[in-house]
Amino acid sequence: MRVQEILEGLLLLHSSHHDLSRPELFYHAFVLGLLVELEETHHVRSNREVAYGRSDIQIFPKKPGDPGVVIEFTAGPEAQGEALAEAALLQITERRYTAELEAAGVSPIRKLGISFSGKKVVVRGA
Repeated sequence: MRVQEILEGLLLLHSSHHDLSRPELFYHAFVLGLLVELEETHHVRSNREVAYGRSDIQIFPKKPGDPGVVIEFTAGPEAQGEALAEAALLQITERRYTAELEAAGVSPIRKLGISFSGKKVVVRGA
């Protein structure tokens, strides 16, 4: 998946293992920093409480018909990367993190579960 390649490439070039003392917070801030570039065409929101929890990032399109996105992050051992990304994706569905986008009439809505382990990235989408 292209998102996975881009994130991994950026981490390889621009991060240090010293950045990772609180890994999930680091990755969250890192990706959020990349996504604020979308503010001209989308509303990017972090840690919004929605439905049964708090999603990591929601992206609301300003133009009707453009896709919205919900992203959930996780961090853990590289050997568990696939399972962690799938679990993050499942969390979006189970906790109904798309509810606010749905209420706003956004369609389509994309879901991304992203797992990080050091500079390795696994992305699963629906």
